[in-house]
Amino acid sequence: MTRSTSPLTASNCNLFAAQMSAAVFTDGVQISPFSCLGVTAGMLRVTGQAFDIVNEKKYLDRFAAQGLAVSVVANLQNLTCVDYIAAAPSCNPEFNNTVTYTGSTPGFMPRCISPPPLPPAPLPPSPPAPPPACTVRLALKRGAGGLTAANCTVFAFQATAQFLTSSNNPWGGPPPVQYGPPPEFTCTTAWPSETGNGSSTVSEMLVSVPRLLNQEVGVQLVRWLASDMVPVLAALGFEYGLNCSNSDGIHALPECVPSESVFFGPYTPGFYLPGTPCAVPPAPPPLPPSPSPPSPPLP
Repeated sequence: MTRSTSPLTASNCNLFAAQMSAAVFTDGVQISPFSCLGVTAGMLRVTGQAFDIVNEKKYLDRFAAQGLAVSVVANLQNLTCVDYIAAAPSCNPEFNNTVTYTGSTPGFMPRCISPPPLPPAPLPPSPPAPPPACTVRLALKRGAGGLTAANCTVFAFQATAQFLTSSNNPWGGPPPVQYGPPPEFTCTTAWPSETGNGSSTVSEMLVSVPRLLNQEVGVQLVRWLASDMVPVLAALGFEYGLNCSNSDGIHALPECVPSESVFFGPYTPGFYLPGTPCAVPPAPPPLPPSPSPPSPPLP
């Protein structure tokens, strides 16, 4: 046994001999009690006499299987991680079965073996991705043409004003507002030159709320137009001289969900004045008369 922290003495040697003679090591083994063979400042040796080769090997095998008991001895002798306890055959070294307990022996001195590193802490969950942005467009189509950039600017202002002043819009009421800031339309049509006859070819003007809305809000805006704003859009259509015979109208489109688009035009209830040909859809053509059953054969 070695000890590097403080000098070993004859008392340590005698104690170690008694410890190695304990029943935990000698039970069932024919071997004499151990005695001190020699001691220096850093090492001591003890020896015991086995009855024969078989018993010598039995002791070494039992010593190798009693790591916990050897660990107790190491603690009682104040060993450090660089020290060791070893047992070797002296009569039959050809066995080559020396048993050594060191600081790196699993279970011998657990404090000497670094614990395995802790697994990395799990990463915090990623915040949910924001809903995709959505541009909502309003397109006013007038088959007669002649729309100008000034018309488009005014149309954007009128559409925005209707949302801000309507008493039942989803953006009304005191903060916090469920859908965020109210939509503000701007003109987005690319206009030709308004000098000469260029502007007379423009038959559609486009205003939009840019990508400040998310998908849910964009769809909600168009649905609200379809359910509550038809009279307002009809008034704008009348102001701009839309003609149902040209299939004129206003198209509301959430670009993120095109399937939710709505067209306000011919046959949209309430968009054109009652009595105009486009106020109600035409009646379906009458069904052809059913053929008469064949006459029975003459007798």
